[in-house]
Amino acid sequence: MAEKSKTRLWLENYWYHYKWHTIIALFLVITVGVSVTQCAAKPNYDQSAVLYCDRTVMENTALALEGELTKRATDLNGDGQTLFGVYNVSYDSDGVNPQSPTYANSQKLMVMVSSADYILYIVDEYGYKRLMTEDNMKLFETYDFLPDKEGTAWNWKGSKLQETMKDAKLPENLYFCIRKVAGTSAAGDEEAVKRASHAAALLKTLVEENKG
Repeated sequence: MAEKSKTRLWLENYWYHYKWHTIIALFLVITVGVSVTQCAAKPNYDQSAVLYCDRTVMENTALALEGELTKRATDLNGDGQTLFGVYNVSYDSDGVNPQSPTYANSQKLMVMVSSADYILYIVDEYGYKRLMTEDNMKLFETYDFLPDKEGTAWNWKGSKLQETMKDAKLPENLYFCIRKVAGTSAAGDEEAVKRASHAAALLKTLVEENKG
């Protein structure tokens, strides 16, 4: 009985001091587990983009954007079909804390930013400023053919793509940007270099279809 009493006291003490730590840890473990499962079952995308806006963006909106970008993408893996994936990690930055439902998206964003697996970004004004200025990150590359943000972005405002998505309640100014590869730790990653090249080709298509 004494041993049981000591064990119970220890558990009660642990729960009192580490309740939120334990809940957060379990939440993250579950989130990662679900993400891994989803990744294992996800389609074999030819290209993909990270969608990050400072607001809640519904998944059906991300899927609609996927569909429109798939029309402009290319079958790069040779499987006979073209698929474009949009990873929606948008969240409202106001009041984000470890207990908020949006916390998982904020963590996913940081993982994606640190990985060369994610090259193309679709961001709002807040997202652009954050990824270009926070901690002097300057995440996006400069291209001669990109008309906005000093050559680091294509703004969809007034474009055919925006017109098609006019009911999606996405920001009026939405920037399509390419993550830097040259001069970074990803420069020696051949796949990252290819992804950047393919992303540039897609943005050229978007720029060209709105000329004239």
